[in-house]
Amino acid sequence: MKKWLKRAAFAVAGAFATWVLVALVLVATPAPAFRSKPFAIGARANVACMASPDTACYTARDGTVLHALRDGAPGDTIVLLLHGVMSDADEMRPAAHALQAKAGATVISLDLRGHGASGGTFGDIAYAGQYEDDVGDVVAALRRQAPRARVLLAGHSMGGGIAVRYAARAGVPAVDGYLLYAPHLGESAPSTKHDEGAAAGTEAPIKLHLRRTIGLLMLGAVGVHAFDGLGTLYFNATRGDDRARYSFRAMTACAPDDYAAALRADDKPLLIVAGSADEAFDASAYPAAARLHVHGDALVVPGVGHDGILTDAAALAAIDDWLHAPAGHAGAGS
Repeated sequence: MKKWLKRAAFAVAGAFATWVLVALVLVATPAPAFRSKPFAIGARANVACMASPDTACYTARDGTVLHALRDGAPGDTIVLLLHGVMSDADEMRPAAHALQAKAGATVISLDLRGHGASGGTFGDIAYAGQYEDDVGDVVAALRRQAPRARVLLAGHSMGGGIAVRYAARAGVPAVDGYLLYAPHLGESAPSTKHDEGAAAGTEAPIKLHLRRTIGLLMLGAVGVHAFDGLGTLYFNATRGDDRARYSFRAMTACAPDDYAAALRADDKPLLIVAGSADEAFDASAYPAAARLHVHGDALVVPGVGHDGILTDAAALAAIDDWLHAPAGHAGAGS
């Protein structure tokens, strides 16, 4: 019996070592290359956050200062707006202006950690739930500043994915609704397109380091997370001398792990708006996704693209109706 157990132990140890070795080989493979010339994007402004009528500063639980832009005077409805991948609050300014002008809400456009003028490292976080924790810290601050106000969480693309992740989290400060502009619902969601660049015969501007991702998933399955800060999502862009990329842990934090479970996790009103000509996602899948939510609804605007939905008149009209629907009914048929 002891001999058999010893052999079994050696077999398990050998299998474990082989698993880890294969994973490490995959992790060490070179990053994907781009044939076309990259475009340059500005690096994060390394300046202290200064509060003013148009800006706000929030301190996250780890001491990192998060910067935000404010549109509109303090009112009874506050929309916390999260930007998309490689973007920032300044690029969301037209959307914030349009939303504030149409619906009259106070719009707080947040620079996510490592983006815009917020502290942190671009394209990386310390752990997979840090974006949601940052959002929770900002929501808590907004609740303290305006305890009677309605606070809604909005997000575009990656920001929408983070908002859905937030909805699925237990123990975070509650919000009163979710406004999602063409949200990233995750790789398994039917709204996610695959291989569209290859199908069109053109080079995709974003490339997944698939082998490294598989290797990191293998390591994570056995509790090894030491390499989660390595890049897995690469962009055909440069920030100074560096290729723009998101780490594995940042990439996995951009969207819910299980979109269906996340959408079912919260009963606060939810509205998805997207355009039928969205270049990043299959907008025709959003209505079915919204129906997974108990108070969810979706509007797909014909002919509008991924960024165009942020300022589209039809989308803004629907959002205005949704925001001003009777309490408890917003998102249920707007």
